[in-house]
Amino acid sequence: MPFNDKGEFIRPEPSGPSPGRRSRRRRVVPSQPPMRPPGRPRITTGPDARPPPRAAAPADSTSPWEAIAALIGLVLLLAALAGVGWVLLLFHKWILIALVLWALHGVSNWLR
Repeated sequence: MPFNDKGEFIRPEPSGPSPGRRSRRRRVVPSQPPMRPPGRPRITTGPDARPPPRAAAPADSTSPWEAIAALIGLVLLLAALAGVGWVLLLFHKWILIALVLWALHGVSNWLR
């Protein structure tokens, strides 16, 4: 091991990052936890105690506004389907006549 004239250990000089690897900085972690600033002590029990923090909602949960929008969209879709059904029931004879005439027209054009 390398020692200097005083007998102190000498660390070898770093030779830089090896090819293909980046140098990494070491994260400095304080040895002591951070100090709380002076002030009111934290109340952990009793009527003045602060409630514990609520956990964050899962990422896949929907907000109430999204649920309301989905419900309104579903109601509008059902209303549109009901409207189409009503038109079909009201004009079913006219629709059948139009389909028969369209089919006869297609057959007559095919025979020419």
